[in-house]
Amino acid sequence: MLLLLFGIEEGFVKEKGEEIVKVFMQALLNELEGAIKEKGLVNAVSYCSERALPITDSLSKAYNVSIKRTSFNYRNPKNKPDKYEAKALKYFENKVKKGEKPEYYIQTFKRDGKTVYRFYKPLFVRPLCLNCHGIEGKNIPKNVLEEILKRYPKDRARGYSVDNFRGVIRVEFVE
Repeated sequence: MLLLLFGIEEGFVKEKGEEIVKVFMQALLNELEGAIKEKGLVNAVSYCSERALPITDSLSKAYNVSIKRTSFNYRNPKNKPDKYEAKALKYFENKVKKGEKPEYYIQTFKRDGKTVYRFYKPLFVRPLCLNCHGIEGKNIPKNVLEEILKRYPKDRARGYSVDNFRGVIRVEFVE
């Protein structure tokens, strides 16, 4: 059964959200793997620093939505969660603590008289992620850690293991 969310069906938000997240993740992964292959792991740090937000912005424009990666343990302060994103992150954290792996979360709220729909897809750590988000001295090479700390002195995005909940990709639709 589809729920009606202020005039837009939940099924539409889920379907479009899933589609956009898939395209977004594939674009990021393709460029990241290319950067690693071409110039090594240290280059991946500069890639993420310089290319991730422009990719996010271009796909946001292409789909007429707002896309954002966020986490309580963000690396880039621009990715700090707002109050609605924090609620979604708590939802996923609580489910993961119970041994569940929810596929998505949807919110609706009003902002400036308009209805906002947010689709959230959880991010779980993959083996490749450990090179920059793993544990110091175990997964993250010293030169990579130095580059991370040079670019992000207040980095909070390390200490993860495979399959840990890392954060979310948020796709925002405005009616």
